Amino acid sequence: MRYLLCGILATVVTVPSLATAVPLYLFESVASAPSTAPGGNMPLNRRPSIADTGEVVLSERYLDGGIVRERIRVVAADGTDRIAADEASVNLDIDFETNPVISDDGEYISFTATDSDGLYGVYRVDSAGLITRIVREGDKDTEFVSVENITCRTGCPVSNYQTTNQGEPKLDGRVAFYKLQGPPGTLESGSIAAGRGGDVYPLKSGPKATPNMHQANTGQVYFIVENADGVISTIDGTSFNQILYSGSGYYDFSDVALETLATNGPMTAAVVTGRRSSTGEAVVLQRISPTEFDEVATEIGPFDAFREVSVNKYQEIVFGADLDIQGSGIFTGDDAANNRVIGPGDVLFGQTVVSVGLQKAEALNDDGIITLWAELADGTQHILRAQSFADYLSDLDIQMSLPKGGSLSVASALQGAFPTSAFDLEFDVDFLTGMGMLEVLIGDMSLGTLRSESVPSDGIYRFAGISPQPFFGDLQRGETVDLRFLLTGQDGATIRLDNVAFLQDGRRLDLLSNGDFEEGYLSGWRVEGSEGATAFAKSVPNALAPVPLPASAFLLIGALGLCATATRLRRRRIQT
Repeated sequence: MRYLLCGILATVVTVPSLATAVPLYLFESVASAPSTAPGGNMPLNRRPSIADTGEVVLSERYLDGGIVRERIRVVAADGTDRIAADEASVNLDIDFETNPVISDDGEYISFTATDSDGLYGVYRVDSAGLITRIVREGDKDTEFVSVENITCRTGCPVSNYQTTNQGEPKLDGRVAFYKLQGPPGTLESGSIAAGRGGDVYPLKSGPKATPNMHQANTGQVYFIVENADGVISTIDGTSFNQILYSGSGYYDFSDVALETLATNGPMTAAVVTGRRSSTGEAVVLQRISPTEFDEVATEIGPFDAFREVSVNKYQEIVFGADLDIQGSGIFTGDDAANNRVIGPGDVLFGQTVVSVGLQKAEALNDDGIITLWAELADGTQHILRAQSFADYLSDLDIQMSLPKGGSLSVASALQGAFPTSAFDLEFDVDFLTGMGMLEVLIGDMSLGTLRSESVPSDGIYRFAGISPQPFFGDLQRGETVDLRFLLTGQDGATIRLDNVAFLQDGRRLDLLSNGDFEEGYLSGWRVEGSEGATAFAKSVPNALAPVPLPASAFLLIGALGLCATATRLRRRRIQT
């Protein structure tokens, strides 16, 4: 499936300098629905799950001959989708409030449902559509205890297909869940249990076992115990490893996520929310060694509380948080402005974001792709895949647009050794609307003014034989010399620029730090313009990016617009 998306998503703020770039994310909507769709104000489940394959699993409500039904849908990285389970065909009442979870390899999906006998249970469906009952109310576990009051909180974690640990049993497709034998709301006789179809067996029984748990792709189940005992892991229910305990200086652990770092050993990446013992402040803790955790984010500063957390094998994290004075959002670190992914008040698809949702422990894959739910001001809801802008620094250009006429300039200070003999300036340019004038200046000297008819058929324009002599005086005085592109014109005038380069005898001169706009949005470029003027990047991926509203308006330079045909995205890990 191929489709085109284009957009300009925010209004520019005049920027005297761009010392720090706002981190942006590319967002692809894999499912959307109006809030008036079947199911009332929640047609899409708020907690999608993502596999390392890029597949996203979600549950949705739809209308089937006048009947509101629920189904589980999987959307692949290339945009194709399939229905994993549908109430209309599987004779199960799927529990929309408990989130479906996909295994890291995309082979299995776990979900909860009520069968035709009115009994609630945990189920698993594979990629071929085969549904397996893991456990149902009234089933007997290996201790011959009737299983009642099954719960998965935000989802039943499922392990990978055919994964093994050295000397340990193969746990492919094992699903973990929480069960009670006592009255609902009590923990005295509950346990964390697991199964693959057939017998289910307890992993941890007793009053301290809580539903706050997560399972690694190789089967280790990590869970939080009450009374500040900490975080425990087990793979077989008989041997336990306490990785975080109250004596470590933290307590009140409330959320845990993990990811196996290697399939031949027990070490996992883990992230936990809790409180600092000395002050009671909320913290996000990340495992940095088998016995050590480090504070990633704390309540000190802009954050007020932390919620859902996820981690991948590269120890990248994502979490939901409330802020002291600026609402809430989804973040990847302790800098609320520069580590922000998205949140209420941001602009997405031309609409203001009013609410977001994140799946605990299942929202981030090993490619750094995040999946989340968002509701916009026009009432539409979206299930999104989000990728850091830094991971797609390829095939970019910059567009300059004058929606209300006026002027807009982008400028970059020249660097390095200035040439002592004549040189050339070359760049790709396209007058997208056929309107406007583009003046090109070095320092105070105008090289010339271009119109649409000035551009050669190959789209490459060159100012040849530029003398360095006029700039020597400024350089000797220690002043900087700027390259500036100034667009003026009537309403709607828009151009694109790319591959800006200085040349001498056919060799590229290192006078620009970011001539192809692939070093972090507009890093190295300053933007100044009249009201409504925008400077924004354009890229290949099938996605749209919101512009977060940072603490300082001086960081907001425009919108990231994208015209993109859907393709399979290639992972590119870049340190910025």
